[in-house]
Amino acid sequence: MQAEARAIGKLRHVRLVNLIGYCCDGDERLLVSEYMPNDTLNKHLFHWEKQTMEWAMRLRVALYVAEGLEYCRQSGHKLYHDFNTCRVLFDENGSPRLSCYGWMKNSKDGKNFSTNLAYTPPEYLISGTLIPESVVFSFGTFLLDLLSGKHIPPSHVSDTGGNETERREGAREISIGGLVTPILVACDAPLKGVVHEPR
Repeated sequence: MQAEARAIGKLRHVRLVNLIGYCCDGDERLLVSEYMPNDTLNKHLFHWEKQTMEWAMRLRVALYVAEGLEYCRQSGHKLYHDFNTCRVLFDENGSPRLSCYGWMKNSKDGKNFSTNLAYTPPEYLISGTLIPESVVFSFGTFLLDLLSGKHIPPSHVSDTGGNETERREGAREISIGGLVTPILVACDAPLKGVVHEPR
């Protein structure tokens, strides 16, 4: 853990929740990061039904998270563990930032990639092997969550039906045809069609 924490502590970027320090004393393990006062993307997206996240903010989240992942890839940290909407937090200015904790292995043997089956790449489920492209799969699932407002709760790791089926059907609609109309099929219903093409 100490080696990982030291390496991650050197990462500094405006799109990240930067690691400030850590404690590794006996069996005690503690990570300290910057304080993010405005909750997680998971809460904004799925638990505040009367305050629907606007389309512009969803695009902003997608861009900022992608920039955070790309910075870390260029810095040599290509594998992000347990990537999901809980890993995106909002700072005091309301800007989304990616948690630094995803670059720490979740288990002592480093084999626990994700607590949510929907985000776990297929090559890991089959062989237990991670490659840098595994993050691309997780990011794609993240985008579908962001777009549709539907997800599989982390506690339902073995549930491959329900919302996941609906989301995959929505993704199929996105992959055929033009920009706006197919996307509306998968979009979060509370948006009520308020989706604009980027200029």
